[in-house]
Amino acid sequence: MLGNTRRTRPGTGRSRSPAHICGQALRYGGSTCSDAVNSFKIPDRLLFDIGAHYDFGQGLSTLKGLRAQVAISNLTTKYYITSCGGTYSCHLGQGRKIYGNLTYDW
Repeated sequence: MLGNTRRTRPGTGRSRSPAHICGQALRYGGSTCSDAVNSFKIPDRLLFDIGAHYDFGQGLSTLKGLRAQVAISNLTTKYYITSCGGTYSCHLGQGRKIYGNLTYDW
């Protein structure tokens, strides 16, 4: 799902197309059994991710081609188990991760 906001050019009262786009996502992982004899179950999980990008060329024509992006996965830093290889060998899921980049296309 994408969402945008409208901006107004100062002094004109006219709106223009937005230079940024924000998005969000839900990731669901279902429950699984931990081993061949189903001795215990790994619970399901629901993770939230968000991201946005900004096109600098929309604001200033001299910056056409410059774009910034940022994203955050596991926004709530949910503690969860991804898999188990037995009773004492389980793997934790990744915590909150923030990453971004700045690109220029010419």
